[in-house]
Amino acid sequence: MKNIKKLIILTLIITLPINYWYFKWLYNTYSLYENLHKVSVFFKKDTFLYKSGILEFLSLKEEVLKTFGFGTKSDVNIFIEHKDLNELNNEILTIKNEYKKAFCISDNQLFKGKVKYRGDNYYHWLFPQKSWKFKSSKKQLFNGVRKYNFIIPKGYELLNNHLSYKIAKKLGLLAPESKIVTLSVNNDFNGIKLMAEQIDEGFLRRNKRMPNDIYKGDNMGSKRFIGITSNILKVPSLWGKVSYNNHHKKENHKPLEYLLNYKRFDLLDLNSFAKFSFFIDLINTYHYDNSHNWILNYDNYYEKFFPIVWDPVGWWEDWQNRKHIIIISSQLLSKLHQNYSFIKQKYKTAYDFFKNSEENFLIDVDNAIKIATKKIRESKFTFRMDSRKIKFQKESIKHLKKFKERIIKRMNLVKKFYLGNVNKKHYRYTLLNSNAIRISVDGTKMIDKIIIKLKDKGKNINNVYI
Repeated sequence: MKNIKKLIILTLIITLPINYWYFKWLYNTYSLYENLHKVSVFFKKDTFLYKSGILEFLSLKEEVLKTFGFGTKSDVNIFIEHKDLNELNNEILTIKNEYKKAFCISDNQLFKGKVKYRGDNYYHWLFPQKSWKFKSSKKQLFNGVRKYNFIIPKGYELLNNHLSYKIAKKLGLLAPESKIVTLSVNNDFNGIKLMAEQIDEGFLRRNKRMPNDIYKGDNMGSKRFIGITSNILKVPSLWGKVSYNNHHKKENHKPLEYLLNYKRFDLLDLNSFAKFSFFIDLINTYHYDNSHNWILNYDNYYEKFFPIVWDPVGWWEDWQNRKHIIIISSQLLSKLHQNYSFIKQKYKTAYDFFKNSEENFLIDVDNAIKIATKKIRESKFTFRMDSRKIKFQKESIKHLKKFKERIIKRMNLVKKFYLGNVNKKHYRYTLLNSNAIRISVDGTKMIDKIIIKLKDKGKNINNVYI
């Protein structure tokens, strides 16, 4: 009998670590399941438990590996006191989300600053792997930048936004610095992130655009206004300022009000907006619509608006089957495409890109895919920001290959559309009478001039109708 008791006690001691992790997994899974049920409208309730369980399992698996010295080493490590981290977690379902003191280590450099969760939607901060925002001290910039976001990538490919920012800069557009990194918090692996510069006064200063205003139009997520139209391209009061010229009041929205009555297109830098529109076509994005994702820089000296690229989600898998080449997903883009000077500049942008930048960008794609592949092998899995489904290493790397194929396919379609051969069927004429002709012009090509050659040189055409 004594031997049986000893055996039971010994078994309990041996299995204690296993039981501890098992009960911790159950508790964390149930907590996440309850919170998901409170905030999510995207998933059916019966799918919550599975998603909660597998995400918590992967998180605890990494914790166990770290305990035995096999944890994943990260490019960036944020250190925050446990009491402050607990406060952030306790506030996770509330409006309160304040910066906490922290340190950040990257490239063997230590940066003092503050950290908090970032993002308007639950998928940024509810799952074990979260999106973060780090702000360094004013005296110690982080690679020349003070504020960085560490964002859960929106796609399994990891590169939708990173490569979009790359191509935006090649077009001469304002876009943030970014790269793909692995992140740990207090030495606990927190996943693969898009490390992206914050769009604020520091961004303007680094791009030599100070002092100027940045208007941000976003009526989505937790900041959405209820009970009024969601169309930010009609209501200037829905916009906020994330930077402003202190020679004017922060509440001053007059330039934006003039812009959104669509009678003052002289307030737009047409060259920049033509590049921005071509950029949208090239990366096949529908993420700039009437309700969110617009960031505009207003230059008080030139009295012009310039677009700032943010969160474009280029070459998104869910949009690849849409057949549009020219993408007009908002009221502002619709109005611009009625302007001949804008369209002319857009075609010039297309010509310049395919002549001077296409080849270099494809090199950037290959380099970014090599880096992303390495990060996937370190992390062992990826999941979309909305966490619909986990993709493990082999399947994630396949997604990268398909992602490159989507990029090339889209670029070839856009190139053919803008610079391909003329279809003669798009140009027809009808003789109305002996001295008048009607010309029908169709298709997408820019028309510089129309030359009419008459077989009968002695005949005159007095009237041409197009």
